[in-house]
Amino acid sequence: LSFTSNGQTATKLNFDGVNDFVAINNVTTATFTLEAYIKQLSSSPGGSKAFQGAGILDSDVAGPANDFIFSILNNKLSFWDGSSSVSTNGNITIFDGNWNHVAVVREANVGVKLYVDGILDTQTNSRSSTVLNSNPKIFIGSTYVDKRFLNVDIAEVRIWNTGRTGSEISTNKANELALPQTGLVSYYKFNQGIAGGNNVSETTLIDELDLNNGTLDKFALTGTTSNWLSDTTLAVGDFDFINSSVQIFPNPSSDFIQISAVTETENYKIYSILGALIKTGSID
Repeated sequence: LSFTSNGQTATKLNFDGVNDFVAINNVTTATFTLEAYIKQLSSSPGGSKAFQGAGILDSDVAGPANDFIFSILNNKLSFWDGSSSVSTNGNITIFDGNWNHVAVVREANVGVKLYVDGILDTQTNSRSSTVLNSNPKIFIGSTYVDKRFLNVDIAEVRIWNTGRTGSEISTNKANELALPQTGLVSYYKFNQGIAGGNNVSETTLIDELDLNNGTLDKFALTGTTSNWLSDTTLAVGDFDFINSSVQIFPNPSSDFIQISAVTETENYKIYSILGALIKTGSID
């Protein structure tokens, strides 16, 4: 018996920086934490206020309002709290060719903290307890009102209704979360679609909590940009088969894995070298 698995499941979504965005519901409370795992692919807009940047997670409205923007400005993090009209601007450059975990903690009556890769970047004392929900939507990958879009790969987004500590952010920045998690209200792992394939029907970003699915807008959903992609290599680890003649090749693989000489029904799981579950199934 021979089995071939083609079409690696995607592990990220590419935003082309032209018009791509994902819309989700704004489920934030007065205190919240936003996290994302991103790779910035081109330089961001410049300025002095977060709304002049390109949004990672944007819930802005035109004019004065109780809104917020978590953006990339001058290739650094920036956060706008509309209730106090304060922009918290980071110091760490994230346009560095690497994947970066980024986070903002907005704590009611305390202030705002920005984190890059689990390290506190900067903080401001913005003592507001107002819920920032003038916009019922959050837009991933754009500053929607001002039509500025990020050219970025995104592999994960988390929204919490709690103020995560620096230790919690650092400890969990590189791990997929086991569910449930106290305070976690939206969780997107981006492990869907066929990497670089025809994904024209894959227009819903799945919330792992099944509470707040997102809607993709303007994505091409074919080819190597504006689509579901993967830059991980499939890893073949240790297997415990009764039939020792089972062969798995090529190893490692970036496109397909072929399994041969299986003599009975077997279940399989395929992981990336980063430990992300790529595909599961059975061989009959």
